[in-house]
Amino acid sequence: FTFRSGYRRCPECETSLEPDPFKEVLSDRTLAELVDKIFPHLKEKDERDEREFYKRRGIKLKKEFMEEELKKEAEARAAAAARRKSSH
Repeated sequence: FTFRSGYRRCPECETSLEPDPFKEVLSDRTLAELVDKIFPHLKEKDERDEREFYKRRGIKLKKEFMEEELKKEAEARAAAAARRKSSH
């Protein structure tokens, strides 16, 4: 809030608030990928939680989730067809 209103110093103690976190903080894809590899259950839980959030509120899923859902459905249909074919 402080940066958006133009202040660069704390109004109480005059401490510098630089650098502007909205300009200087960047996404670190490498770090995110490393964390995902070390703790895959966290990424999976986060994705489940996000899907549930959308579902509870009746919000349309993000495109990447929609594509993933369609892929899972197609894989399930193919597996069921293969089971039916092997049982005959």
